[in-house]
Amino acid sequence: SGVADEVVLVGVFSLEGCGGAGVLASLGVGGQGILYLVDGDGNIVHHPDKSQVGSNIPTELGIDNAELVEAGAGLYQDSAGRDMILARAPVGQTTWAVIVQEPWGDLLSPIMRYSMIAPIIVLIVAVGAFLIIYLGARQVLQPLEELGRRASKIAWGDFSAARDPVGGISEIEELRVTLNQMADRIRAYQAAMHSYVAAVTRAQEEERLRLGHELHDDTVQSLIAISQGLERAQHDLPPAAEDLREELGTLRELVNSTIDELRR
Repeated sequence: SGVADEVVLVGVFSLEGCGGAGVLASLGVGGQGILYLVDGDGNIVHHPDKSQVGSNIPTELGIDNAELVEAGAGLYQDSAGRDMILARAPVGQTTWAVIVQEPWGDLLSPIMRYSMIAPIIVLIVAVGAFLIIYLGARQVLQPLEELGRRASKIAWGDFSAARDPVGGISEIEELRVTLNQMADRIRAYQAAMHSYVAAVTRAQEEERLRLGHELHDDTVQSLIAISQGLERAQHDLPPAAEDLREELGTLRELVNSTIDELRR
């Protein structure tokens, strides 16, 4: 007829023999989920239930053969009235497809478990935050407040207020040690200042006493000289100057009285 003869190669293989069944089994589905393989005509090629191999996909899935080459998902109810989720995906460039059926509740249960766990996680986080705040208050805030009170005492003159530890972290203890050293230096400066003022005051008092003694001695000596001069004047007066002699005697007694007062 002039038409070249065509040669068709026909072969037979099984999914189990080529390892395809193992690949399908390794695809994880839920405990009640089913994963199976269908050809382009909707015939089941591989199924966990061997009795389903060769039969057509169930009509309640609502999938025609044209839709098998397209990936998609949807919900349906099986013969037992359960809500099921259906997902399909084509196999490469073939007309075959992998179909997964799984109860809708199996997909929701992990989400529900997570939603129940979430409040517990929030509670744990809240308790952890509270513990951190509490420990922070004990290790930082309370020691700082105590250190502030002791600093106020130092400002009012109690220089030993920061001598004992206040607790807390090491940085606060270092701050307390520094504050105590500063208080000790201020106390030493004040003691030195008091000693200096006392020494100056003592020197001034000694100088005042020395000057007082010198002035006292000079005054007494001058008065003694005046008294002696009055006495000589009395003796040198003529007998007719008796009134003047009496006045000089009175004046001499007054000078001697002043000398006695100064010597007391």
